[in-house]
Amino acid sequence: MIVHFRLPFLLLFHIIEFSSFAQSVQNKYTQTNGLSSYNIRSVLKDLNGFLWISTQDGLSRFNGESFINYTKNSSNKFHQIDFSDCRTLFIDTAKNHLWVMGADAGFDVIDCATGNIVERHLNDFGNLDHWLITSTRINNHIWIGCNNGLWLFDMQRKRYKRINLSPSNSFQRVNTLSADKFGNVWVFANGIGLFVINNETQRVSYKKKYSFFENNFKDFDFLASAVISEKLMIGTTKGLLC
Repeated sequence: MIVHFRLPFLLLFHIIEFSSFAQSVQNKYTQTNGLSSYNIRSVLKDLNGFLWISTQDGLSRFNGESFINYTKNSSNKFHQIDFSDCRTLFIDTAKNHLWVMGADAGFDVIDCATGNIVERHLNDFGNLDHWLITSTRINNHIWIGCNNGLWLFDMQRKRYKRINLSPSNSFQRVNTLSADKFGNVWVFANGIGLFVINNETQRVSYKKKYSFFENNFKDFDFLASAVISEKLMIGTTKGLLC
């Protein structure tokens, strides 16, 4: 069963069962079944076995039979999130808390045991025109890619910080970033290139200009990335790089 994957856009929520020789769609879930939206951003399984589905119009918790939705307009104050467009999810296993990133606000934090929102870490991203797209966590730092650059949230100090990738004020859309086992975050800025940043020093230790990747593709955007067995997989609008 698929329980944990991250994609920029999914039309429907399916549960697919895999066997040694065959694959089949077991169930399809839509708004008719109680899902908050057709447009799914991310899916994650928590420590209690619930599936959390972030969507363009809210967050849904699935117990295998029914959905509980978290929206801006929820009548339940403990399920009233601060944004409509939910993006990335991660579990703070030490506290059994789910962190939910919203495109225009920041993070809401949910206690997975009770299902209630227990923390809110918000910023005026929408007013700044810095719409949040993706994030990854390394220790107590959450690295955030947005449509106009890179941000860092310190989970201990509860503070946001803008990270400048380039000395110029050029457009720096970050659709994807990945963390490696050495404590580095790999940041892909469209039209600019790759930046490897040390999580502790928050300084760029390595970079490759956009022109380096143009040897493979022309006029492309970075869309997805993952570190797998010490290889970096990079999804673009023109194909996959390794």
